[in-house]
Amino acid sequence: MERKIWAIIRDKRTAHGLSQEELAEKIGKTPSFVGQIERGVSLPSLETLSQITRLLTIDANLFFHGDCYKHQESQEFYLMINQLSPDMRKLAFEIIKQIRKFGRID
Repeated sequence: MERKIWAIIRDKRTAHGLSQEELAEKIGKTPSFVGQIERGVSLPSLETLSQITRLLTIDANLFFHGDCYKHQESQEFYLMINQLSPDMRKLAFEIIKQIRKFGRID
């Protein structure tokens, strides 16, 4: 599991165009600590891991279950929905149910 964590963090950091120094500054850690995480030498605390997942928009399920999405759009959709308020999430769910109900191709 540690290997997954460091690989996912490194890949997402680079995808966001951040250096180790920039990520470290944003989470209040040293660049060397970020390097240790990315090399699998150190594991972040839950608080630090939570900061990193929010900052890099990582679905924490990836750490435990791997990429459970068939399409990139599914992951992006999941992340967007989770950023909505509970009321907006409920409204989005109702809209999706209607699209599914009336948009079926039989």
